[in-house]
Parts: sequence; C-alpha cells; structure tokens
Amino acid sequence: MFEQIFKKPSAIKRHMEASLLEERWRYVQYWVENGSVLGAIQRISQYLLVIMDTMNFSQVREVHFDEIKEAADQWASRSSPRYMKNTIYSIMSKDNFMRNASRWFDLLGCLRRPPTTHVLKIWTLYNQSHKTSLCILMLPCEAQ
Repeated sequence: MFEQIFKKPSAIKRHMEASLLEERWRYVQYWVENGSVLGAIQRISQYLLVIMDTMNFSQVREVHFDEIKEAADQWASRSSPRYMKNTIYSIMSKDNFMRNASRWFDLLGCLRRPPTTHVLKIWTLYNQSHKTSLCILMLPCEAQ
C-alpha cells in the first residue's frame, strides 16, 4: 500500500498505522487512477492524516461542510515556521485542506451539505513576481 508511495520507513509506518487505512487508500487510489503524479499523491496522503487529526476523524461519521471550513481555518492559522506564515501560503493551505477533506468525505458518503448551498468564493492567487491577482467568482448553485 503506502510503501508504493513513500520510501522512508517512518512515513510508511505512520500511514499504515493510522486509522481508516482502507478508506484513505481508496481515496489515494482514486487520484492514482486519474493520473496524479507521485508528489501530489504524497501530499494528498499527508493531508488525509492532517484532516483526521485536526477534525478528530478516526471513524467514518457524518461531517458537515461548516466543520470542514472551521478545521481548515484552524489548520491554516496554526503555529508554523516563519516562511509558512505569509498570506498566500495560508490561503493555499486552507484551500488544500478544504478541497481534500470535502472530496474524501464525499467519496466516503459522509459529507452533509445544507439542502441549498449558496457558494460565493473568491480565490485570489497572488503572483509576487508580477504583483497581480487572479480572482474567480463562483455564484449560487443548487445542491444535488
């Protein structure tokens, strides 16, 4: 399983001994089958452990989207090395957390959304070398 992704025995052990082994492996396999590169697979695998730890998710249970958002805020604002405290890193960290948690919980069938979801997201990607921003606006949509 995870020995196919990681080389360090400590990383393999950490992933093999964590709870929800089969559920995490299924999510990782989804990304492998969809052509993700090894580095992305490693980051996704690591994020699953972070998600489980941050959200106290050691067994499959119902998860509400607000819970993911709250945990992502907590993760992105955590105490971390100085280079990780810049705004773009925190935005990306929160986004990666929310994206992986939402997709994984949805795959597990335990993500619960309100009947009507009004989504308004502004994603700002800051390009330091050009001092520009890219904004994408997603308007309200109906949940299935």
